[in-house]
Amino acid sequence: NVSFRFGRTGPYQVDDVSLHIPAGNFVGIVGQSGSGKSTLTKLLPRLYEPARGRIFIDDYDINKVDLSSLRRQIGIVPQDSLLFEGTISENIALNDPQATTEAILEAARIACAHDFIMSLGQGYATPIAERGGNLSGGQRQRIAIARTVLANPQLLVMDEATSALDFDTERQLCLNLQSWASGRTVLFITHRLSSIKSSDIIFVMHNSRLDEQGTHSDLVSLGGRYASLYR
Repeated sequence: NVSFRFGRTGPYQVDDVSLHIPAGNFVGIVGQSGSGKSTLTKLLPRLYEPARGRIFIDDYDINKVDLSSLRRQIGIVPQDSLLFEGTISENIALNDPQATTEAILEAARIACAHDFIMSLGQGYATPIAERGGNLSGGQRQRIAIARTVLANPQLLVMDEATSALDFDTERQLCLNLQSWASGRTVLFITHRLSSIKSSDIIFVMHNSRLDEQGTHSDLVSLGGRYASLYR
């Protein structure tokens, strides 16, 4: 029964939403712009506090959990990922400076970044300009995803984090993440419904409320909002 709005009055951006996600599930979250998808996931690391309702992770009320402990276990990759001056390798290892070269390479492969990194003049030692200005949007997104994968969170939130990728790359990255995420929980927000067809469960947000939920085949056969979006 979670509700949230940015002001003291006015419409709710998340309006009386109740949902249950089994641990280890790959979850797709879809809906039109402004439906509340991103706001919902920002409540998990307590970037926002709910106006009403409670959120539990592993049966712990997150409002009563140490904030740094909570955020260490949640990885968030936003649509506009921030990169820093330094090498590509240093950017991937930002949250784990002691990471081995093998671990950095593996994280980059999962994020579909290894091939393009190796095509650059200095590979993983390539310097990144301020805010990643010498890389494309899709390249920046994949480096940010590799960074979060390397941090090994138990809960991964992908908030339109593949919006700059072409269809084939996004599809492959989804498959890689599903393989890597065994035992971890992934929330994947996207407008491309074909990328999350194999999700364990899909939530459809509409006008700040949870409108539909189920597997891809369940929702298509239901013939509702998801089915029309998919068509």
